[in-house]
Amino acid sequence: MKKILGLCIVFCMVFCSVINVDAKEKTKEKVFTTDELAEFDINDLDENLNLADAINEYPIIKEIYYIGLTDEEAEEMSIDISQKDEKTVRVASNIKAKEFLSYLNAMRPKAVEAKMIKGNNDRVAETEVEAVTSSISASASYGVAWPYITNTSTTTNCYGYALGWNAFKNPGDIYYHDGATYTTSSTVTDVANNMIRDANRAQLTPRTISSATASINSNEYRIVTRVGYHYISGIGWVWDYHWMRQNSTGGWCHKPGQTPSADLGNINPSTYSWNLGTYYNNFYDSTPVYIATPKLPVCIY
Repeated sequence: MKKILGLCIVFCMVFCSVINVDAKEKTKEKVFTTDELAEFDINDLDENLNLADAINEYPIIKEIYYIGLTDEEAEEMSIDISQKDEKTVRVASNIKAKEFLSYLNAMRPKAVEAKMIKGNNDRVAETEVEAVTSSISASASYGVAWPYITNTSTTTNCYGYALGWNAFKNPGDIYYHDGATYTTSSTVTDVANNMIRDANRAQLTPRTISSATASINSNEYRIVTRVGYHYISGIGWVWDYHWMRQNSTGGWCHKPGQTPSADLGNINPSTYSWNLGTYYNNFYDSTPVYIATPKLPVCIY
């Protein structure tokens, strides 16, 4: 349930890291060969592996992205990056690595250009390596949608999951500093507009689209929301919203509140029964509002 039911969940970010979205150019002590860069596949990462542990297991990640896990590294990179006018984001080092690196790939869809490596015979090997980008490249139909990712966290709700965040947030919480408030008269349009307002804070411009099959741009993916207001025996009148997101395969998934996420397969969200758990079938019965959105930075929550 959301704020109208009186539930308050606080999400805290700790152990911050600084990450540069653009391809790295900084010289490191370890220089990876083009073959090593090409062999790294984001799909090799365990879904539950956090960012810090992933870097320890796959040091090559720091060769592809600017990632600093200590205050000293962060300070050094901030100075270096500011001189290049490149984007940085601050995230928790315990964020899930696979999901976050997929987000970075979507922010930087072009192939990573590998370094020019000189061999002992002074010949220069140069190549363009798609590296991590190749394994999560999206089809034109589904834009930059993620593959289905299981999320069992009790601190992630449907909205956070739809946006790729490990957070429990209401639409509008980012835009309104004191958090968004909903009443029993709030409409699905109110909920959708608050999502757009949240994205505007990150200087992104999601847009409503007509249906689950409406065309989207290559840097977008589809999400959809509905609301419901019904009387539930033993509880009373309940208002609530819900969100789903489209996967990179074209299917749909969602995360009902604090319960685990679910891959719904190739459903039609407009005709699918949006149930409120076991309490009420087809609870969310408003007209669905579909939105084409770029991926929102995890740092804004």
